[in-house]
Amino acid sequence: MRRPFAALLVVAALLTTALTTQPAQAADDGPPAVRALLERVVGKARADQVSLRLQPDEDAEWFHVDAADGRIEVSANSSPALLTGFNRYLKEVAHADVSIMGSQLPATLPLPTAPIERTSTVEHRFALNDTNEGYTGPYQSWQEWERHLDVLALNGVNEALLYVGQDAVYRETFQRFGYSDLEIRGWIPQPAHQPWWLMQNMCCFNSPVSPELLDRRVALGRQIADRMRSLGITPVFPGYFGTVPPDFSARNGGVRTVPQGTWVDGLERPDWLDPTTSVFREVASTFYDVQDELFGETGLYKMDLLHEGGTAGPVPVGAASRAVQVALNEAHPDAQWAILGWIGNPLPETLSAVDRGKMLVLDGMSEGDEITNREADFQGAPYAFGTIWNFGGHTNMSAALGTWNTKFHEWRTKGGSRLNGIALMPEAIENNPVAVEFFMELPWQDGPVDLDEWFASYARARYGVDDVHAQAAWKRLGETAYSTPSFWTAKEGTGYLAHRPQLEIRTDPLNYPVATFDQAFADLLQVAPAARASSAYRYDLVDVGRQVLDNHSRDLLPQIAAAYRAKDLASLRRLNAQWLDLLGRLEKLLATHQDTLFGTLVADARAMAANDAEAAVLEYDTRTLMTTWGERPTEAHLGNYTRRLLGGLIGDFYLPRWRLFLTGLETALQQGKLAQPIDWYANGEQWSRQRNVLPTSPVGDTYTVASELYSLLAENSGLARLDVTADPVTVAPNGSSTLTAVLRNTNGFAASAGVELSVQTPAGVHAEPLTAVSVDELAPDETFTARWRVTAPDPAALTGLVGVTASVTYGSKTGTVTGGASLVTGAAPDASYRTFSSNYSTFAQRGSQVAITGGGSDLWLQTEEFGMVYRQAALRHENLVSAKVVRQDDTGPWARAGLLVRNAIGPDNFGVVNLAVTPANGCVLSSDENGDGRFDTVRTAPGIAAPAWIRLHRGPAGFTGDCSSDGVNWTHVGVVAAPGTKPTQDVGFFMTAANGGNGKTGTAVFDNLQIIPTASKGSTSVTK
Repeated sequence: MRRPFAALLVVAALLTTALTTQPAQAADDGPPAVRALLERVVGKARADQVSLRLQPDEDAEWFHVDAADGRIEVSANSSPALLTGFNRYLKEVAHADVSIMGSQLPATLPLPTAPIERTSTVEHRFALNDTNEGYTGPYQSWQEWERHLDVLALNGVNEALLYVGQDAVYRETFQRFGYSDLEIRGWIPQPAHQPWWLMQNMCCFNSPVSPELLDRRVALGRQIADRMRSLGITPVFPGYFGTVPPDFSARNGGVRTVPQGTWVDGLERPDWLDPTTSVFREVASTFYDVQDELFGETGLYKMDLLHEGGTAGPVPVGAASRAVQVALNEAHPDAQWAILGWIGNPLPETLSAVDRGKMLVLDGMSEGDEITNREADFQGAPYAFGTIWNFGGHTNMSAALGTWNTKFHEWRTKGGSRLNGIALMPEAIENNPVAVEFFMELPWQDGPVDLDEWFASYARARYGVDDVHAQAAWKRLGETAYSTPSFWTAKEGTGYLAHRPQLEIRTDPLNYPVATFDQAFADLLQVAPAARASSAYRYDLVDVGRQVLDNHSRDLLPQIAAAYRAKDLASLRRLNAQWLDLLGRLEKLLATHQDTLFGTLVADARAMAANDAEAAVLEYDTRTLMTTWGERPTEAHLGNYTRRLLGGLIGDFYLPRWRLFLTGLETALQQGKLAQPIDWYANGEQWSRQRNVLPTSPVGDTYTVASELYSLLAENSGLARLDVTADPVTVAPNGSSTLTAVLRNTNGFAASAGVELSVQTPAGVHAEPLTAVSVDELAPDETFTARWRVTAPDPAALTGLVGVTASVTYGSKTGTVTGGASLVTGAAPDASYRTFSSNYSTFAQRGSQVAITGGGSDLWLQTEEFGMVYRQAALRHENLVSAKVVRQDDTGPWARAGLLVRNAIGPDNFGVVNLAVTPANGCVLSSDENGDGRFDTVRTAPGIAAPAWIRLHRGPAGFTGDCSSDGVNWTHVGVVAAPGTKPTQDVGFFMTAANGGNGKTGTAVFDNLQIIPTASKGSTSVTK
């Protein structure tokens, strides 16, 4: 039975009393909460060596650290400045480090020999992303939250986002507007997915949330809020901007609400209440009253109006924005509206309409090269220089420290600057502790620092020793992972180990030589034994080792793909075994540290539950977010979004998935067939429903396991990359192509010796060397290039793979690295066809088969990059067009090869439909639903890939698409309209690499284009 609202207030009030009633302290001992934090972090004995003096004034925040009367004396004009000063002392004098991910402290605290003084150059030092609670740990205990708050406070944070318990505010509010308790709880998602509900992106996932859980979250949220206040941190709560449950209009006098449609292809968004109505003011007033009673007042409220695709419908955005701000300030006259600076956000209409002096823009894109004038972008509103260095809490080591070091100070000191804060906003905070520390130091610096000196100082504090190997390691890390040059790469540059298994994986390239990063791992292993016991050192060793393995997954997967395409079963088995061994060794390494275990997140979910039935629900909530993310319609865009390399998650989820995929490739070669597609959503959903216990305590010695890994990698012949290209790809009769192979030694641990390259050609194709094909030795990161002239006097097929094998030796072990390039050998398409290219395509024909080779980012919405061989004005009403997709290169999960229909290729974009196969998303039917001539709607039939038969029927209802794996048994994909269809249309074969702009090209081969007049597609057979 639900506890009444009044009971929640009693719980919150009692908890507040318990938190704020503390023994009286001496006047010069600092605020009690600050003193208690010191004792928690460094222990009472060390804390007793410190005197704290709080001296409030109206100046910018400052601190002063010195020695006085044999003690360490820290003075400041605010609690956050006191703690920042103490933390600065720890780093500079005590050579100590306190972070969320590992710490290191000396036995005693030495006295400073010279004063340390700093003044903050900005007012706002904000922390945490809207998504942090979901991706960091939606069921974290108070003890875990306390640790996070301690570290944030030591790093000078004075504003932090807090969403825990805000679900109860919505629960209580809307029971006063016509909803039952059960109805509202059925609208609220479980905590892991709540951040996106609060941003109006989704609702209802895995609902209803239990009343007991809501009560526990209120108590925890109040406890966190009160602790923040006691440390001088302003809790930032979500404000009310119009999110309402279903049927709100019908229950409240027909007030205007605007449906928000779906988010990322399938998640239902909550409706939006028109803020210009009187009902909105009533709801907002109630919302803030309930929020104040449960959590107390604050001065900063986070709201993102019409976030990521929201629609205003008939509501004027400016008037709505003004009404949202008025409602906030009626409840809290001095409050500021915090809003995210993101793609298209805040809306210009919002900025124009509101009091910008009472708004703070938290800029999530400050480090972007294309972002240069936020004063103009934000129309003079104050803003915080911000960073979001990861998406989904990716565990890759990456951040743009070099950009922060210059850009922040340039923006702050330029004429007319409105920069007045920083915003630390990774989508999850439990990673990259060096980035947290560097970013939070920015406001206390007068200008850019010498990065080499900074990293040397960081290494000294992180491990407590002045060690040449530690400093060398961090110099290399600063030059590689932490010199990320661009906005986007910092977030997407993950390796392949935690991706959904496939032969071609689209991810941003690394911005540094892998071999250089490897050497940082070798350096860390040589750090003095005295420094190896701290949790900070052990975490860093795990972190760097995990990144080494993920980096080298980029070398190994292309070799697996090359072996599979060359039908080299022996090499495929050898490479598959290496891949699975890397995953197994990664699991073993991650298992050695408490902070890299996924099992703790699952255990937290179980501990938050009132009973076993609820434990199953909350565990599913946690597992789902880290794997499939949500429901099946969102799998294409959000599935595997987090890509977390965590112990338990690697061994129990990712390794079995890769084994299933790789075994399927081997079976396909054995049987002479293509590998069968795997339903990865069903696979992930099954795992998320499991209840098996995952490890929550570390096992094994980090240093021993890392040393074993180093020894293995030093003799691993798979740590090399072979890139092979043919230019041109298409060879006409009596023509030739130049084959180029570039071998790079990406093994940073050893030189490769005795390198020799050889070529394997298809029947009727010949290759002769144009350069040397061997070299005695390749140093780490060194390359060797060889070239051949390729001719095809009598090719046996339209397309073939020219393979290259490199024999390499590392230490006592010799192995091979393979690669290859497709070669198309045929004449130009005959006179019955026309061609079109917006993706640099080349075309060839041999008999009834046609090959198209090209690239292309995509064929979707405004992006139209594809190649096509077609027949002009050949398709009419009641026609059926069919073909076979013989082959498709895997250039990305959404690469498409199939049939495309358009009124006229080129000038007339209307009447567009395409039916295609993809490497990973089955057979897809794409259409233009809104009539603007762009592909905007897709229907899918999973489990179908090339070779496949496809057919489109143009009839009274529109276009009907079917696909088949054998030309006999057909799968219905869907029926779509094509607005603006003309009596006759162009139709033919098309392909797009859908490479997302990474430059990859591929070849698609088609056969047997048929266009048949028919009154019924069901009565027409298709020739195989």
